[in-house]
Amino acid sequence: MDYDFFKVFKMSKNLQNTILFVIGILLLCFPTSILQAFSIVIGVVILAYGAWGCLMFISNYKETAKDRNQLLNFIIDIVAIILSISIFINPSWVISVMYIIVGAIVIANGIKNIVDMISNSSVDSNISLTIIIISTILIILGVIIIANPNGVANFILRLEGISLIVDSITNWFILYKIDKEFN
Repeated sequence: MDYDFFKVFKMSKNLQNTILFVIGILLLCFPTSILQAFSIVIGVVILAYGAWGCLMFISNYKETAKDRNQLLNFIIDIVAIILSISIFINPSWVISVMYIIVGAIVIANGIKNIVDMISNSSVDSNISLTIIIISTILIILGVIIIANPNGVANFILRLEGISLIVDSITNWFILYKIDKEFN
């Protein structure tokens, strides 16, 4: 292996691992702040979308004012701007809504699995029991997600933080072993 290439590779990996480690620590220690920052980024994107659409409507007002579709797009753009302002005022509601939707999907999936199993009478009784247990667990998890969306989001971010920290430490260990073999 070329020594210059290895030096660049090692430096790049060390930088990458340091960034992963810092992000992991931030996710582990400040999950609520990270969620709020993520929500604000979503708000900025929605604001840019709405503002751009409004500017396009206003700049071509003579043509767009006559077109019902363009007028409807203009109204949607105004709603997007209002939505983004509400995200800036209270960013945590975006995450709550997202997790409530996820919880509802998990519950619906659990119910669908039970209904599918009941409607398919040829399923083995051991498999039926397994499907009922797994589907019940899904339904319970869906209810937990809906009942406490911010808590679930914080928990998931903390797990992700731990994962990034462990991943970066593992990568440093591997890099150390490669460096030891190379030198």
